[in-house]
Amino acid sequence: MKGKIILVAVMFFVLSLIVSLNIMPREGLTGFFVADKDDQIASDKSDIGPRDDSKGEKDGDGIGTGKDEPETGEVYAAGGGADSASPEGKSQTGAGVEETYVFLLPPYSINEAGEGFKIRVEIISDLPVFAAQFELHFDADVLEVIGLEEGGFLDRDGASTYFVKKIDNYEGKVIFGNTRFGTEVGVPGSGTLGIVEFMSESEGKTSIELKNVLVTDSGIKEIPSSTDGGIVYVS
Repeated sequence: MKGKIILVAVMFFVLSLIVSLNIMPREGLTGFFVADKDDQIASDKSDIGPRDDSKGEKDGDGIGTGKDEPETGEVYAAGGGADSASPEGKSQTGAGVEETYVFLLPPYSINEAGEGFKIRVEIISDLPVFAAQFELHFDADVLEVIGLEEGGFLDRDGASTYFVKKIDNYEGKVIFGNTRFGTEVGVPGSGTLGIVEFMSESEGKTSIELKNVLVTDSGIKEIPSSTDGGIVYVS
């Protein structure tokens, strides 16, 4: 019986992600993991296909399992690795955290035009996390996303995961979704949800905003979360 329940939960998550990527009509599903109606990506950019990190592409989508370590530009505020730095007032082990916290590392960086860098989307949670979804918004005139990879948080105990991504460099947005399957439990603690690789396109300043963040447990129940974005300067 438990196996059937978890299978239904995984199917619900995957179908919901498909709806949020506009691969099927929104009215075909209600519930979690549905993007805001006024924030949809044009249907001609919504097909899921093989991963393509080509720098010449403005859009990209697909399924990936990358675990590359990030290489960021100069950090002039709290940053570095998930094990060496955490935002002020947040426990890196999750102790004392009242709600799940999703944030960016590094939170601030400065890069030169034409330089590539990576930003990690990190999570801290006392509660077991089974699935997570987020959108990352940025100024497409300043930055271009050339890669989006799965982090190691949800599969750190060896569980299988299903990863969906959507890159839209015209709108300046990426969509990320990841869930565990083949298991009936989530994972608590801290780690990396995803790694976003950027290319600095032109001089300017842009905020990196986390939006539509949704974290759930194995029963598809939402875990309350707070977020912090970041800022990137290109010189």
